[in-house]
Amino acid sequence: MEELAEVAGISIDTIRFYQGRGLLASPLRQGRIALYSEEHRKQLQRIRTLSEDGLPLAIIKRMLDAPQGAPIAGLDAKLLPALVKESVGKRLYSREEFLREAAIPETLLDVAQNAGLIQPIAVDSKARYTEADLQMLRAGRVLVESGLPLDELVTLSRDHAHSIEEVTERAVDLFDRHIRRVHETREAALPNATAETPTLGMHTTQTQAVETALDRFHTLLPEITHLVALHFERTLIRRALQRFADAPETHHPDPQLRTLADGKAKE
Repeated sequence: MEELAEVAGISIDTIRFYQGRGLLASPLRQGRIALYSEEHRKQLQRIRTLSEDGLPLAIIKRMLDAPQGAPIAGLDAKLLPALVKESVGKRLYSREEFLREAAIPETLLDVAQNAGLIQPIAVDSKARYTEADLQMLRAGRVLVESGLPLDELVTLSRDHAHSIEEVTERAVDLFDRHIRRVHETREAALPNATAETPTLGMHTTQTQAVETALDRFHTLLPEITHLVALHFERTLIRRALQRFADAPETHHPDPQLRTLADGKAKE
């Protein structure tokens, strides 16, 4: 194991971590001695590369468990990296880099992690943070600096996260049934040569069917994100206006809030 760690350029603890997760094949045994082969080194390199790309360990295990180490095929082979890219962004941050970029105290990161609002990715058994995590913490810092109590803000954020789980699950299922599986079925039915597919309205191949489904994903993701953000924003303003209207000490909503609401309505 010591020699494998040196050749692979990773720590012994990382090798044991991968073995514990079932990612690395068991070594050969000669008595009490564990022997590792070149195949183990290649396996470690693949795990490390996939981890650095931001793939969750469960997905990496699925890819490694495929027959002959075969990659996930068809649409999923294209969709999986696209999903990872959207979730990770351009780069990953170590804990030290993340704290420096976010300009937050370490206690705030610990609070967010313990509440499940931030979930780092394990790379070489070390925590790595994404650009989305960075944006969330920066936004949280602004809210805290504006005067909102941290404990109540974390509770509200946790409740919000729990409340959207069911909705997002249904949204994923909707995409799965009407986009991913439909195009996956078309792809399987198409020969490698050009074939007529009336549903697509064009001559297409298996590759083109995959690309069409992937294009749908790239088009729909920002649109549904925008839709959800706009709905939340308008609901927030509407409820705030209602709160002002119902307040016994005032008969009219705050003029600035009304101006903001009118501006959003015109948008």
